[in-house]
Amino acid sequence: MERTEQGEIRVRCLILRRVAYKENSAMVTALSPSGLFGFAARGVNKLNSKNLAPTNELSLSSLVFLSSSQGKLTLKEGKLEESLLPENDDLEAFGISSFLLESTLRFLSEDSDSADCEAIFDSLLANLRSLKTGDSAYLAGTRFLSVLLKVAGIAPEVNRCVRCGARNGIAGISKLDGGFVCLNCLTPSDERKPVAFLKDFRTAILAPEALGEEHIRDLFLFTADFLVVASGVHLKSLDMLKRF
Repeated sequence: MERTEQGEIRVRCLILRRVAYKENSAMVTALSPSGLFGFAARGVNKLNSKNLAPTNELSLSSLVFLSSSQGKLTLKEGKLEESLLPENDDLEAFGISSFLLESTLRFLSEDSDSADCEAIFDSLLANLRSLKTGDSAYLAGTRFLSVLLKVAGIAPEVNRCVRCGARNGIAGISKLDGGFVCLNCLTPSDERKPVAFLKDFRTAILAPEALGEEHIRDLFLFTADFLVVASGVHLKSLDMLKRF
């Protein structure tokens, strides 16, 4: 955030959530490269409000705030830089967009480290743009998950067995224990996977930009389930995506 000579605060941010508040106003949650924050947006639900578009969800906006003595932000004016709504009524793209926003809101807070917020901001913006241009929805979701798992501190172990440390003979994945499991350590509660899937899962965690579209939906859903099991956080948008 940048403070002006007039005491105003300027920030470039992604709008994650807008909730109606009192008459024609809203409470908005946004993410900038330096952090997650909330603010009051008075009158933005009026159709003629100049701040309606800049405070819509899935918007990249430049905003100017007034700050109270308690540090509470009130929107003064805003400018929409870019709408990140998917085009062509693509249900999967809308579903992944919802997943990206919901998971960001669940795993970041106003107290989150600025480096984590910057990493999520950059990935969120890049993958929302990817969705808008018609790229694979599940590729975008998987690329984002790779970053989110690291930020959340629960990235799976994909170089060795989580139980014995063996690098060879990897045969499955344990969501509960957090990563690869070798054949010797495999139990009925683990998920045995083909070698091709194990390689793709490792790529999804370490170098998601190298993934192709083959079986990408199954890979996304498995990786998202890993996030849910490892964190204990329920995501409604994931339930919706599973029904597609």
